[in-house]
Formats: sequence, structure tokens, C-alpha cells
Amino acid sequence: MFGEVILILFGILAIAKPEFLSNSWKYKDVEPSDAAIFFTKLIGLILIIFSLIRIIFY
Repeated sequence: MFGEVILILFGILAIAKPEFLSNSWKYKDVEPSDAAIFFTKLIGLILIIFSLIRIIFY
């Protein structure tokens, strides 16, 4: 269950601050593309759903 909680927190971070999870924070004056932000948020949503299913059914 601890792993699922960590995945939920990671998913919330991916949805709330997708720029932080991309590599753009390593460089000056670089922003991630719209597609990168979209897919980071999508992966965050998938992580949250997957983790909630594991918590409920296992």
C-alpha cells in the first residue's frame, strides 16, 4: 500500500506541475512543448487511477 501512495503523490505532482517532471528545469530559458505537458499529465492521471484500483481491489 505504501507504493500505491507514492504513485498517487507522483501522479498528483505530474498533473499539478508537469514542467517540473520534464527535463526543461535543467536548462536555461527552455519550456516543455504542449505535447510533453499533455503526456506528463496523462501519465499522472493513469498512475492515480492504477494506484486507486490497486488500493481498492487488493
